[in-house]
Amino acid sequence: MKLKEAIRIDEKFQHSINLKLDQMRKEPIENYIPTQASMKILCEYLGELTGKKKEASTMLIGPYGKGKSHLLLVLMYLLNPFDEKLSAHLVEHFRQAEEKTGKNIQEYMERGKKYLPVVVSFGSESLEQSYRRGLLGALKRFGLEDCIPDSYYTEAVHTIQTWEKEYPETYEKFLAKIGKSKARSFVKELQEEKELTMRRFQEIYPSLTAGSQFMPMIQTDIATLYEEILARICRKPYHYAGMVVIFDEFSKFMESETKESVSKDMNLVQQMCELANQSSDAARMIQIFVAHKSIKEYSGYLSQEVINTFTGVEGRLSERYFVTTQKDNYELIKNMIRKESFEKIPLDWKKIASANYGAAGFDRDFTKEEFEEIIVKGCYPMRPLTTFLLLKVSERVGQNERSLVTFLAGNEKGTLSDYVDSERDAKQCMTPGRVFDYFSPLLKRDLWNRRSHLEWSKAMMVLEKDLTEEEEEIVKTICLMRIVGLSEKMEATAQTLALATGRKLNEVKERLQTLEKKEAVLFRDKLNSYVLRQKIDVDLEEKLAQCEQEITNFSLTKELDHVMGHRYELPKKYNHVHGMTRFFDTVFMETERFLELKSTDGLYEEAQGGSFADGKILLLIDPYVKYKKSVKQHLNELRDDKLVVIYPEKPFEAEGLLRRIQGIRMILQQEDYLNHDDVLVEELLMMEEDCLYKLNWMFETHFVPGRANCRVFTNNKNKSLTFNQLLSEICEQCYGKVPRINHELINRRFVSAQIKKARKEVVRCILERGDLYEMAEGNSAEATICRATLFHTGIMTGDCKPGVNHMLSVIYNTMFEAAGKRVPMTSLYEKLRGTEIGLREGVVPIYLAHCIIGWGISAVFYEGKKEIPFQAETVELVNEYPEKYDLYIERGSFKKEDYLKKLEKVFPLPKEYQNPGQPSTRLEKIVNWMQCWFTHLPASSRMATYPEEINEKLCKLLAHNDENPRELIFEKLPFLIPQKKTNINYVLFCKKLVQAKQEIDSFYENLMGELRQVTMTCLEVTDETIKPALKEWARKKRTQTKTSVLSASAASLLEYMLSLSEESEEEVIAGLAKQITGRYPEDFRQDTVQEYKKALQNICKELENAAEQTAPEEACHLIYTDPQGIQMDKYLKAVETDSVMVFAKAAVEEAISEFGDSLEKEQKAKILLDLLQQELE
Repeated sequence: MKLKEAIRIDEKFQHSINLKLDQMRKEPIENYIPTQASMKILCEYLGELTGKKKEASTMLIGPYGKGKSHLLLVLMYLLNPFDEKLSAHLVEHFRQAEEKTGKNIQEYMERGKKYLPVVVSFGSESLEQSYRRGLLGALKRFGLEDCIPDSYYTEAVHTIQTWEKEYPETYEKFLAKIGKSKARSFVKELQEEKELTMRRFQEIYPSLTAGSQFMPMIQTDIATLYEEILARICRKPYHYAGMVVIFDEFSKFMESETKESVSKDMNLVQQMCELANQSSDAARMIQIFVAHKSIKEYSGYLSQEVINTFTGVEGRLSERYFVTTQKDNYELIKNMIRKESFEKIPLDWKKIASANYGAAGFDRDFTKEEFEEIIVKGCYPMRPLTTFLLLKVSERVGQNERSLVTFLAGNEKGTLSDYVDSERDAKQCMTPGRVFDYFSPLLKRDLWNRRSHLEWSKAMMVLEKDLTEEEEEIVKTICLMRIVGLSEKMEATAQTLALATGRKLNEVKERLQTLEKKEAVLFRDKLNSYVLRQKIDVDLEEKLAQCEQEITNFSLTKELDHVMGHRYELPKKYNHVHGMTRFFDTVFMETERFLELKSTDGLYEEAQGGSFADGKILLLIDPYVKYKKSVKQHLNELRDDKLVVIYPEKPFEAEGLLRRIQGIRMILQQEDYLNHDDVLVEELLMMEEDCLYKLNWMFETHFVPGRANCRVFTNNKNKSLTFNQLLSEICEQCYGKVPRINHELINRRFVSAQIKKARKEVVRCILERGDLYEMAEGNSAEATICRATLFHTGIMTGDCKPGVNHMLSVIYNTMFEAAGKRVPMTSLYEKLRGTEIGLREGVVPIYLAHCIIGWGISAVFYEGKKEIPFQAETVELVNEYPEKYDLYIERGSFKKEDYLKKLEKVFPLPKEYQNPGQPSTRLEKIVNWMQCWFTHLPASSRMATYPEEINEKLCKLLAHNDENPRELIFEKLPFLIPQKKTNINYVLFCKKLVQAKQEIDSFYENLMGELRQVTMTCLEVTDETIKPALKEWARKKRTQTKTSVLSASAASLLEYMLSLSEESEEEVIAGLAKQITGRYPEDFRQDTVQEYKKALQNICKELENAAEQTAPEEACHLIYTDPQGIQMDKYLKAVETDSVMVFAKAAVEEAISEFGDSLEKEQKAKILLDLLQQELE
């Protein structure tokens, strides 16, 4: 059976869509096949037309041959439908594909609004002319000629016609200029708006019009022209809803832009985008730019001027990707290939499907049944991998003239139609070679896609060799697989090549071996793929063998370290928990050398050839694998808990590979041999890359736990951990007491110059007693370092986090050792860097400064015999060269240290009084805490007289807050008790200080107790609860003295007692003190208690007298009833009139007389009675 008897290409696909030419044709619209991607895009554009979306300027991006133009053709019809039957068919067609889309189209068409579709096609003319021609074409196409505006061209035609009718002499001269036979064609070209003809007319015009220029008053600005036409067609009698401008082939426009025109053209595009974005719902304008890839992807090809200019336009465009699914693409091919007498085709479809299903990711996108139906059967007569490569290559390099559709439906040579029309048997399926041949012209000139072009170039060079037809087919297939494999990771293996070409696997392997002998192909281990070799004119293998023989003093372990570089393993869990980066260094070592090790110190010491690491992983190389038990035993003898040994179960035979790599590198350094041959260099680099890949693969299969068959030996007893968990467990055992300092730029061995500078400023702030709270504010390097090392660790707040106290104690212990003798700083650094802590040197200067500042000038550094001042620069030098410096602290300093600790204990700073302005040095802190305690004492406590002299001295000393912290702590405080300056007893003083503080603290409490006792005694009250007793006593006295006029102090006291409600006992006593003495207890002087007692006794005596006395004969009895009926009955004791009373009476009379007749007598009497009532109450 012939292939052409079984297959027919659908004729309706034989012509590609042209938006201009096919706009009014029914056939392409009727034959449109909706896909998920196209329906999604169509609904989005319909949403913009109905106002549901507000993206007026978009760029539709999709590869050639995927149906963008066909979709836009359907959209253009919907904008201005011209056939009811076609519209109904289209709605039903989309409903069958997807109900939602069909419903959206129907709802849109029922709105009855029409839009003018304008197609802008950029060609050889200017962009302005393309926009103008597109608009004029659209107006003519839809019968809107009367909307066509005047232009230079129409005015030129009108001028010629005027000359012909009214100025025959001028017209004759015009004909003489252009030739009489050409007059009609000249006018026609002007009507067609040919630029060259217009230029010719403008050149002739001055000679016919006495030198004047042809410059009619016509609008030439394109954006303004579109704006005017848009407004005109949206008014009566046209009633359009707007305009949709489709800029076809925008990618080609971008590709053709030059430095000279890009600025002007992009400015026009920008103006058109702004016009669309600013259009109203009454006159909508939408602009669609059609491109086959995003402009960002042109960055390597377009000039920088074009890219920069487009950046201003890019923000006004929203990209919309026309992304078709794999299934859509294969469905399209299936629909284009019509099968006739399909059941007669003698092929085993299930066998083909089973063999190809796992290739090229088919199993990811299709079920097995779908794969057989859509690809194996649907895309026949192409083999499945041929179809796959066709799709991918057409996406990568396809153009309008050669695309997926033209390959399938075109009539020219090399297409699928050409293949079907040949006399081939139906069993013969198309292989990828024909795809290569068809797209070869595009690959040849596709210089923008350098990698694809390079693969094509290699294929063409290989094809020049003496190859058989089968070998050529394999070469072409490898080329396509390499082009596609750059993004799809497709491997050109013997298996995939056999599937693609339809040949048996053994036959393909034989052909590949032959091609390797002909130096046409090469198998790359790293890529697991065959690649095409480039043509080189030397015997590279012979040169390599020669170089390998020249290699002397070859050391397997050294070469492994050199080639593979340092490999590090990070204990991830430990690093996350402790906020730092620890690492294990891997070292290759022969097993015999490991068994000879007496100590592992040399592995870590750089002076002994080692390297710094928190732990070591030894990768043992044993050519006979016979020392397993000895390795485990020797590891236990070394007693290094930080050491991990990996012992492979099979020999690691890498010497030949290493010698080959070394030989390749030797050749790459021989410039005379290379002779600037880029192809030879690329070949060598490719060979080196493959060798390194093999070496890495061998490493993983020998030394990577979990992947390799190897034994892991360590002193850790936990066998159930993964390898990385094991490393974290080792670090916890060895460095479990390290403080968490979460700042990777400072918590490391070596810090950058910038961080070192910031650290020095922090150290300087500590040593100079600066404000660390202020330094810690903000986001500067100093602030972040300060917060991470001092605040987040709890040092500044006194709430140290785990590991901090242990680290500080190590530093303090070194200082204890340095009392009276020099101690090398290396001893401190060894302890800090060693096991348990493992502190990084980057943070040591800060903690060293913090610990040592308490000793002030008693701590010094020595460099040899020279004493070095204790300053920030010195601390930095000590950290960089600890072996050069010793620490010395004067004797007796530790007694002072103990003294300071006791002061800190006696005067702790309450948390509620901590504030950012708190001093940061230790002595200032202590003084600040003492001042804080003293200032919060009641004034009565601060100014009281105490039995012990130290109490008053302490208060007087702390009353002056301008004391130097060092002088106050060391030169004044200890001498509040009698002692000699030459033998200060800090212990005795601290004991006395504690007693004095306790007495001062308890003074106010004792004062309140004494006031309570005085009050209860004077009032003769015995109830334990004072408040109810006072209220009862006041009520009783108020009743007894009802008719008496009391003194102000007595009346006020009674009033206060009766008003008590929810006050505490302390508040009641304080209130009584204020009422009686005018002071609160905290402000009492030394004799105020006696004053309080005497005043209270006088009030009590007055109240008793008032209660006991009867009305005296000389007394004045006053009875007064106010308007509310409340009666006041008082006895006023007769008193002699004195001068004060005379003056007071005169003052009252004068004050009242000033008002004259404005006050009636009754008003004057009422004022006096109110004053009297106020006084008597």
